[in-house]
Amino acid sequence: MKTILSFTLVVLLISCAEQKAKDVFVQETYYPVIRQLPLEPVYSRVTWSHLPKPIGPRVASNAPYLKKVILFEMPNSTLQESIVALAHSMGYEALYANSLAKRKISLLAEGTHEEILDKICEQSKTTAEIDHKERIIRVFDDNLSPTLP
Repeated sequence: MKTILSFTLVVLLISCAEQKAKDVFVQETYYPVIRQLPLEPVYSRVTWSHLPKPIGPRVASNAPYLKKVILFEMPNSTLQESIVALAHSMGYEALYANSLAKRKISLLAEGTHEEILDKICEQSKTTAEIDHKERIIRVFDDNLSPTLP
């Protein structure tokens, strides 16, 4: 009996000695909360409601025309680069004379496409028009615009 007891004691000591110490401490990292939308508003149980009625017809003349505001930054560029960049931002094409293409422009502006085109025309001393039907921006020299005799 002593031998069996001593044998089991030796086996237990050897088996416990061979076990490696496990990592007890595990560091968990939590990333900061990132929301794409604000929190949903909390509504009370009592709310106001409007009586049901038919929805009126949509009228396009009453709807406001929304224009996109962009930041246009073209330091030390030419008229060609500026007009092509502006046209591509609208999804339009640009038409200009080769004699006007090398005029220097340095522009940092924020506004609608029409406002930025006006600023480009002021610096390059040209006239431009946007053809929304054909999706083209045309640039003319100020000297070529028609004048009365």
